[in-house]
Parts: sequence; structure tokens; C-alpha cells
Amino acid sequence: MDEKGVLGGFDLGEWWESNSSCLLIGCDDRTSQSDIDALVEALSSWIEVVCS
Repeated sequence: MDEKGVLGGFDLGEWWESNSSCLLIGCDDRTSQSDIDALVEALSSWIEVVCS
């Protein structure tokens, strides 16, 4: 995801083992629709790779 210029979120499992399958993703008023679309695309691509 870094290669696509997308910050994929923080792996909560780094701090809390019980949340090892969770990501923390934040946004604010500066987050554009194109930023969200890029995140969705990058996460979708990542999921395809992980699940195959």
C-alpha cells in the first residue's frame, strides 16, 4: 500500500494482542473522496493478495 501512496492504518495488534486482526484508520476534514477511494482500492488489492 505504501507503493500506492496510501497509509494503510495502524495494526492494533502491535499494542493489544487481542486486536491483532484490527486496523485503526483515521480521517478528518482534509480527507478527500479520492483519498478514501485510494484507500479502498489499496485495501481491496491487499486483501486479494492475502486471501489467495
